Amino acid sequence: MGQFNDFFPDENGNIKKRIILKVSDFRSALIQGKFLAKKGLWVSEYRIESGLNCGGHAFATDGYLLGPVLEEFKTKRKELQEAIQAVLNQELLNQNRMVPKQPLSIEITAQGGVGTEEEHSFLLEHYDLDSVGWGSPFLLVPEATTVDEKTLDKLTKAKENDLYLSDISPLGVPFNNLRNNTKDIEKQRLIDKNRPGSSCPKKLWRWTKSLRKRVYVQHLESTST
Repeated sequence: MGQFNDFFPDENGNIKKRIILKVSDFRSALIQGKFLAKKGLWVSEYRIESGLNCGGHAFATDGYLLGPVLEEFKTKRKELQEAIQAVLNQELLNQNRMVPKQPLSIEITAQGGVGTEEEHSFLLEHYDLDSVGWGSPFLLVPEATTVDEKTLDKLTKAKENDLYLSDISPLGVPFNNLRNNTKDIEKQRLIDKNRPGSSCPKKLWRWTKSLRKRVYVQHLESTST
């Protein structure tokens, strides 16, 4: 981005191409905002995503929910803007670029975890947000994901008891899962055949006969000569 003039402000603070940064908390916003400011780039919007709606993971922020996160942004909004503005101005001088005459503005927005108009209004008014996004059941959108028809049907008909927290995630974070999904059925079928686990069709993981331990075998088919 630093190679394109449209990402830099003019003397009146106008930016042709605005940067929107998705963050999980205030600390990440401050760190990433300063990182980009050191390149002369200004983040116009910090978008906070609910930890309950982050790619299926139940608590992306390890139980640190949206309310306390938004409260910190509310109380430290000016601090965030001023700290990053100072870094930006110095870098613009270093690059011999125009420094805006007035401080640049930032927007604080939130998305996900909203279910009613009352919740929407509360977030806007109580936390002084610039906008709120509700999120969408993207797994049900065929243009966005490739979910098989059987699973789609199960998702649309699922009740509360059909959903559960799983430890299946390799990130070690509780994961929202659907009971009796197609993958669970395939897994159980292999267990019944006394062949649990993945067949590993790409052969990325193997068991050596001599050492009897798992070793990583790099997949070189695409690079072999």
